[in-house]
Amino acid sequence: MEIAITPVSTGEEYLQNSLSYGLVDPRPFIDYAAYIRDLIAFQIRYARNKLGEYYDNPFVMVGIESDGNVTYNTYQVHSRWELYQAIFGQVLNDPFSKIVYLNILGHGMDGYLFIGSEDDWEAVTGQMETDPEDSMLLTREHNELMDWMGLDPEDFSFEDLVKDTFAPDATIELTFCYSATGGTDSVGYAFKTLLPDAKVYGATGKLYPIPYTTTVIVPWPFTKWVEIKLE
Repeated sequence: MEIAITPVSTGEEYLQNSLSYGLVDPRPFIDYAAYIRDLIAFQIRYARNKLGEYYDNPFVMVGIESDGNVTYNTYQVHSRWELYQAIFGQVLNDPFSKIVYLNILGHGMDGYLFIGSEDDWEAVTGQMETDPEDSMLLTREHNELMDWMGLDPEDFSFEDLVKDTFAPDATIELTFCYSATGGTDSVGYAFKTLLPDAKVYGATGKLYPIPYTTTVIVPWPFTKWVEIKLE
């Protein structure tokens, strides 16, 4: 979703000043009609901006199977590190459990997931590079955790973590704009590479969430919801 963000304070002040005119505006009817039109247009823009901010920090739903039962937990994350914790935290505490479902809802472009506002954001990509800033998915966070625990990341790599904690046939839904694009650098391609038997889904274009919910509208035929494959 590409929504310009209006500073909240400016928007609220403008809205309050506009509403203060009420129904006693002294201008002629034609000017008042134009004023109402502009006010409605502003309110729509303001609502869209607030809606955009709502999804700056992605929502993550994780389905974990343990003892034949699947439990679902939803988190809103504010950083790459929180995303790592949301996905892997619970399953790491239960060695007999597996992640069978993952849904990430947020902002994205060209297969990348963005976390944070326009002025302060991080990207999660699928790039297979050694630079920790552009590491595959959450390799950087995993390596930092291994170092903190006094372990060698090469003895239990991020790839080992994903294959150990996800069910081989897990379902992964990347509910952010253009998540099915970006080729080999995309989040979807990285998940599919690590879990070739998993069902990984994404969007070919823009998605439109139902305001303040985790449900989205796929505006077919402009955007299609497709399975991401390695071919």
